[in-house]
Amino acid sequence: MEKKSNKKPLIALLIVALVGFVGGTWAYFTSQTSFENKFKTADYKVEYSEDFTSPEDWLPGTTTDKTLTVKNDGEVDVAVRVRFEEKWTAKNKSSLPLEQTQEPGSKKVEAAVMNFHPSYEEKWESEKEADGNEYTWYYYKTRLGNNESTETLIDSVTFNKDIQAEVTCTGAGTTLDPKVCTTGEDSYAGAEYVLTFYIETIQYDAYKETWKTSVEIA
Repeated sequence: MEKKSNKKPLIALLIVALVGFVGGTWAYFTSQTSFENKFKTADYKVEYSEDFTSPEDWLPGTTTDKTLTVKNDGEVDVAVRVRFEEKWTAKNKSSLPLEQTQEPGSKKVEAAVMNFHPSYEEKWESEKEADGNEYTWYYYKTRLGNNESTETLIDSVTFNKDIQAEVTCTGAGTTLDPKVCTTGEDSYAGAEYVLTFYIETIQYDAYKETWKTSVEIA
């Protein structure tokens, strides 16, 4: 009886196994990496300083010191502008005008007088706000670099000596009926004056576009 050979099937099986082995090791070439980019912003730091002591007995003709400066402690050049608002309030809490109208001739007298610094015209320039508000801004005409400061806008405020207070007197002026004179509850006597400053700073290269001003800051 002739013996059958198993060589061919064995050879075919080895070929299939070899093809499977080669196919299983095939892969795409790949690679990956990353980049870390750090951005450090410049330091923006501004310091505001004032010299002011609130008086308790402010009398007509009296001048009170008031200064205000801005200093750039950062790394970014800045532009500076300042505005202020005034408000008078009588003892009876009614509002008083900033100017008193006096007779004869309806003369107007400013109740509180701003005493601008001698360098005001050289260092500062005023301009009405462009959007129609009644605000007047005072622009410092020089940019502030690191460690540079503005000159103060004002030196002091004076209670105008020409302000008048209406006086009402009662009594006959005798020992039994002495004359007593008092000022009205809606006069500048015993009133409160509040002066509020608003300060804005911005990086120098953005002041024109943001503030919409025609003032040139060098």
